[in-house]
Amino acid sequence: ACVRAADLIFTRRSTLTSSFTEQVEEVIVDLELPYEPNVELPALGSSVRVDFLVMAARPSAILTLGGRQTQQAHQNAIEVFRRWYDLRKAKRDERFVTIVDDSQDVYRDEDLDRLADVSDLIGLSQRDDLRDLLLAA
Repeated sequence: ACVRAADLIFTRRSTLTSSFTEQVEEVIVDLELPYEPNVELPALGSSVRVDFLVMAARPSAILTLGGRQTQQAHQNAIEVFRRWYDLRKAKRDERFVTIVDDSQDVYRDEDLDRLADVSDLIGLSQRDDLRDLLLAA
């Protein structure tokens, strides 16, 4: 029974994340920019998966940040930060963009501040600003 409960919790968590990632993908498709989903980028001694790599004048690596509860959003933010940190250490040329599910008020200010230090942080509701950011050289 415990295993089944854990499976259900994991399935629900990945469904929520996938749902937000799919929303982000729809926005990228609407922008009519070429992109690749789930791209592995070389980092120091390993590789880091990003949710999307958008091809523009300057390529943008995108990670999405969603969560329905504060603790889940915090854990997701830690993972997003870790990935950007590893890619920055590898001195990658892509623009790093974190797209946040800003329909939820579940994020800790310190998590958002850390992410803003290592990436361009933008809410999904800011579609015009997101378009401008992805198209900027």
